[in-house]
Amino acid sequence: MPAALKGLGVFVSWWLNTVMTNRKVSFVLTSCNRFDLLKPTLEAFKAQNAYPLHQFIVIEDSGKEEVRDVVVAAGFTDAQIIVNEKQLGQMASIDKAYAEVTGEFIFHCEDDWEFYRPGFIEESIKLLDSDEKIVQVAIRDRSEMYDWAVNGEKKELDGIAYRVIAPDVHPRWFGYSFNPGLRRLKQFKEIGKSFAAIGHENEISMHFKALGYYMVVLENGAVRHLGRRRTVRDPVHYRPITRPEKWLNSIKKRWRKLAGRY
Repeated sequence: MPAALKGLGVFVSWWLNTVMTNRKVSFVLTSCNRFDLLKPTLEAFKAQNAYPLHQFIVIEDSGKEEVRDVVVAAGFTDAQIIVNEKQLGQMASIDKAYAEVTGEFIFHCEDDWEFYRPGFIEESIKLLDSDEKIVQVAIRDRSEMYDWAVNGEKKELDGIAYRVIAPDVHPRWFGYSFNPGLRRLKQFKEIGKSFAAIGHENEISMHFKALGYYMVVLENGAVRHLGRRRTVRDPVHYRPITRPEKWLNSIKKRWRKLAGRY
């Protein structure tokens, strides 16, 4: 290869990398008194992520100041840590944290995940740039997700394989998620109200579907769930946690579906 062409290739690679890393990404993590899970989540993220972050925000909904020691011990000494004086619930905590965001993108995370490979932020930025209607890029290991939801149309962009999650795969879910993943700040601002004003995660999912947005999921996932059977009870939005509660909720959902009120 001629020296001039090789030099041009090096310059283009440098320029693309510079442009990519100049995109401001704000990391936002919600936590609630699960510090034994928060610690490995932060350590795994630090080990796998090489993308320079614009902000690192952690909001703790238990009121416990101990979260500060956990975050600093994991190596995030410049983190912005918000400790709610009283428990607000997931949606109000997210609203409060997102109000502090100044980056173009938000990498949303919770306190119970294990990151196992690098490059997920860089890949997610490319996919979001490819279509304004992609509301977020899910990075969860697909083996942990419902096959019928994440085995949709397979596409590839610049060597990044991903699946389209069609809005009609479920009437309520898979339109938006607070599992780890990249999304734009502007979509949060465009809804014109807080997440808490819309409802819980499934209502927010339905809201973004109604606006014409859809999700995609990386074919090559980057994170696994750590917090099975460790769900925190939300003081605002009821979510079944115990086995009897889940059974009752399942019966109610089946009845709504039979009655055509899904």
